[in-house]
Amino acid sequence: MRLLESLKIEPDTRVILRTDYNVSVVNGKVQDDFRIKSSLQTIEYLLERKAKIIIMSHMGRPKGRDRSLSLKPIAEHLGILLDKKVLFFGDVESALSGIEDMRPGDVAMLENLRFFPGEEASDKKFAHELSKLGDVYVDDAFAVAHRKHTSVFLLPRLLPPAAGFLIQKEVSVLDDILLVRKPPVVFILGGAKVETKVKIFVKLLHKLDAVCVGGLLANSILAAKGIAVGKSRYEDIEQYVEEFDITDKRLHLPLDVIVSKDPSGRSPVRTAAIGDVKNDEIILDAGPDTVKLFSKVIEDAGTVVWNGPLGAFEVKKFGKATRDLAKELKNTGARVIVGGGDLVRAIHEAGAEKSIYYQSTGGGAMLEYLAEGTLPALEVLQ
Repeated sequence: MRLLESLKIEPDTRVILRTDYNVSVVNGKVQDDFRIKSSLQTIEYLLERKAKIIIMSHMGRPKGRDRSLSLKPIAEHLGILLDKKVLFFGDVESALSGIEDMRPGDVAMLENLRFFPGEEASDKKFAHELSKLGDVYVDDAFAVAHRKHTSVFLLPRLLPPAAGFLIQKEVSVLDDILLVRKPPVVFILGGAKVETKVKIFVKLLHKLDAVCVGGLLANSILAAKGIAVGKSRYEDIEQYVEEFDITDKRLHLPLDVIVSKDPSGRSPVRTAAIGDVKNDEIILDAGPDTVKLFSKVIEDAGTVVWNGPLGAFEVKKFGKATRDLAKELKNTGARVIVGGGDLVRAIHEAGAEKSIYYQSTGGGAMLEYLAEGTLPALEVLQ
């Protein structure tokens, strides 16, 4: 992997910097700037060399242009962190015009890449349009390194590419986990994005000492095995069912769950044993017995890798299992690696942040790297 330090950066060099600023913004205010701050080392390195920096990122999953997912508030927040104005371009055309007026050491940001149809379509024409904005390309967007999207998979083929300091750090820490194995190794998989996680789950189950499963992946496994999940969200994973045994001693599924008829939290909730979920009920969190089970599993672990909350964390009462399990991290001497914004917030709320060995900016990317040892966007940085 080619490193940022190997690129020749001179005053006036136009640097396309791909970051991942997919963060929560409410009423125009950034709620959590962990990912933004994680890119500052790379930005400051480029500023020291008086480069012209053109930052590209995405946010959310917009269907066309959506004002609520504009990167303008991100640009303003970054400007505060850097103590300098960050220019903002609403499209590639205005960026091509505006970059001519940029001075050495100026920073600009392009509007949300996913506003453009070509970004997620791996569009060569869009890649060529973007390439006109830079002389070199630096990738610091680890959280989307598992995607074959235009800005991370095609664009770096058109310019001299390199990995920024954040990607270098992510890869170094994850390589250490792979090479310096500290058993027992336990994975906790929660959250959504079942399609990504089930593939990784199947690959990793046979390599690990234990896997604790919550969230939509747990719902999907239970449903695939014919266990009632009521009206709960789940995905069809039938094609993977033959690849794992639900009775495998390394696999730990929920023993009980918190259910309700209303995901907003306004209706009554109850604790139900697995298999006792009624047809009109929705699984919204793991239950207390599940937390006890998972706590026991991680108690003697040497390494814990946790991605995604155990329940519908956005509603406070359905984040209880995640927060309770996070508190148990304080009782383990394991190296704890976490990924996923909601999960990190839960760990901070539980006062267990000092238990974290490393906080990854990526969730799915982190898991896929641990399963495969590489990622598509990293391959093109060679």
